[in-house]
Amino acid sequence: MLFEILYNTSKYLLFIVTITAFLNFEKFGKTPLKYFVYYLFYLSIIEIVAFSIALSSMKYNIWWYNITLNGQYLFLFYFYFKLIKNENIKTVLIVLSIIYIIFFIYHYLIINDDWNKYQTYPFFVGNLMVIFSVFWYLIELFKSDEILYLKKSLPFWISLGLLFQFILIIPYDLISINFMKSEFINHPTVKLFTFVLYAANIIFYTLFLIGIWNTKASK
Repeated sequence: MLFEILYNTSKYLLFIVTITAFLNFEKFGKTPLKYFVYYLFYLSIIEIVAFSIALSSMKYNIWWYNITLNGQYLFLFYFYFKLIKNENIKTVLIVLSIIYIIFFIYHYLIINDDWNKYQTYPFFVGNLMVIFSVFWYLIELFKSDEILYLKKSLPFWISLGLLFQFILIIPYDLISINFMKSEFINHPTVKLFTFVLYAANIIFYTLFLIGIWNTKASK
């Protein structure tokens, strides 16, 4: 029961956040935040298609997540590439993005032996890269005058949410090494860490909504 509540809350919050971002798009149009709006729409499409696959005769949708979730890393790398000011770190992000793409393609097409097996290693690497990007942006933010206006900074709230989300996702990636084949989808360990995954998503979406509220309240 609690698992289903978290699952539904996570999905509904995603759609609420996406709609909220769309309604504020004009405000984001000339800032890097517009790329984050695209990111939310991308996630929403992923979930809608994944739900449709789960209801179809195909049933298992892990292969869909394996292919499409790579896009989230590229979106976020580019988002922080636009936010971060240090040119050396920007170069690092470009290199990391290229390495990630090559690593995923190699892992998925050559090492992978089951399309319905969660691609743990590429996603684990991607999560670490996102955490690195967020940390560096926050370091720059805390060293700037913008630290005086954190409550009004939507990128700060987004980064805080992403940090919680991707740090909490890492244990999910680690246990998926042994348990994310389709036949283990109902294993108690998978259920537990899927619970953590949905909780991480809820934290992220909630912090984004708080950021939107604070941004509006400050005007």
